[in-house]
This record gives sequence, structure tokens and C-alpha cells, in this order.
Amino acid sequence: MKTIRLLAGTLCLALLSMSSNVYANGGDDPETISNLRSNIVKLVDAPRLGENGINKAEVKLRFYINKDHEIVVVDTGTQNNYLDSFLKNRLNYQRIKDKNLKSGIYNLKITFQSES
Repeated sequence: MKTIRLLAGTLCLALLSMSSNVYANGGDDPETISNLRSNIVKLVDAPRLGENGINKAEVKLRFYINKDHEIVVVDTGTQNNYLDSFLKNRLNYQRIKDKNLKSGIYNLKITFQSES
């Protein structure tokens, strides 16, 4: 039960922190950006922060959307090895299904917090 609450809480925090923090090269409409944010939230899911000694972490994710609509992580913006590896493993080369999304560099601020 505690694990379920932890996962749900972490996911909610990730959703809230990403609500207005996706920045693109320009030219993407707000609905497309909202869809991108939702896709990232689904892919990131909930890392096991407490198990890795992390109470709170903020990352400034920088990624590229290529012509095949795949995410290529450029920088996670964290010095924590666990979060760096977690984000790269979860996001790299995952396809985004929104055909209106333009290729380019995107920045996304994500705040994770453990409920322990």
C-alpha cells in the first residue's frame, strides 16, 4: 500500500511540475506541447526515489525530437547517477505519436519527490 501511495504521489508531482514547463524551439501549438508533456509523464512513470536515498530532486531535461518522432535525451540536468540513468533508459528512442510535433530541441523541468 505504501508503495502504491509513493508511486501515485510521485506521478502527481511530476504532472504538476510539468504543467507549464515545456519549452520548444517555437512553432508548436499549446495542444501539441500538452500532448508531449502527457507522453513524457507516461513514459517516466515513477522512479524508486526512496530506495535510492533521494527525497527530492529537480531535473532540467533537455531532449531532441527527431524526424521519426523519437525522443533523444541530450541532457538530464542532474548529477544523480540513478536519475540520469533512469530518465535516459525510460525516454531514449521512445516514439511520440503526435504527428503535429516538430523536430527540434525541447526543455522540460521535472520535480520528483519521495513520500517516505
